[in-house]
Amino acid sequence: MLRRYFLNLADTALRNNAGNIIKLLEESPNSKLLDCGCSDGSKTVGYAKKVRTKNVYGTDSNERQMKIARRRNIKCARHDLNKKTKYSSKFFDVIIANQLIEHLCDFDMFLSEMMRILKDDGYLIISTENLSSWQNIVSLLLGWQPTSISSATAKRKSIGNPFSMVKSKKSGNIHYRVFAIRGWEDMFDAHGFRAEKVLGSGYHPFPVFMANILARIDKRHSSLLTFKLRKK
Repeated sequence: MLRRYFLNLADTALRNNAGNIIKLLEESPNSKLLDCGCSDGSKTVGYAKKVRTKNVYGTDSNERQMKIARRRNIKCARHDLNKKTKYSSKFFDVIIANQLIEHLCDFDMFLSEMMRILKDDGYLIISTENLSSWQNIVSLLLGWQPTSISSATAKRKSIGNPFSMVKSKKSGNIHYRVFAIRGWEDMFDAHGFRAEKVLGSGYHPFPVFMANILARIDKRHSSLLTFKLRKK
C-alpha cells in the first residue's frame, strides 16, 4: 500500500516534469531539435509540436524503439552518448535530454558534445534526479541508499532501499551519479553553460496537490529538476 502511494507520487512527478520541459521550449519553426534518448519518439513529437518544427532528430540505443520513432518522422541514429557523436558542430538549435544524464558514465564527454553540437544562440534542456530531494535526505537519515541512486545486483532490482524507484543494471536503467542542484549547476558551469531557468517537480512524501505547490516554491528539495541552459 505504501509503496503504491510512492509509485503514484513518482509517476505524477514524471508527468509534471514532462510539462516543465514543454514550458521551457520556445516556438521556432526553422530550428533543428535533438531529443537525446528519444525511445519511441512519443515525447519527441510533443516537443516538436511546441517548437513547431519538422526538423526533428533523436538518439537512442534501442533499435526497436527507434523504428517506431522513425515512423513518426524522427531522424534517429544510434549513439553511445558516453562517446563523441557524429553530428556536425553547431548543428542544433534545441537539445533535450530528459532523464538521461544520470544513466551516463561520462558526464564530461556528454556535456562537451552538447556544447560542440549546439548553436551559439541555441539552448539545452536537461531534466534529471535531485540528490537533495526530501526522499533522498530521509533515506540517508535512515541509513538507506538514496532512492535516486541504485545499488543493483543481478538477483535483485535494487538493494539498500525498499522504496527505490530505480531498476536493476540488468534492465539497463541504472543511475550512476546524481547531484544536488548546486552540483548540477557547477557541472554545467564547468562546461560553459549557464542556467537560464530551473524548474522542479515532485515533492515526496507530500500528496500530489501539495507537492505541486511545494515543488514550485522550493525546487531545491523537489524530486526532479529541469534546467534550461545556454552557452555563457
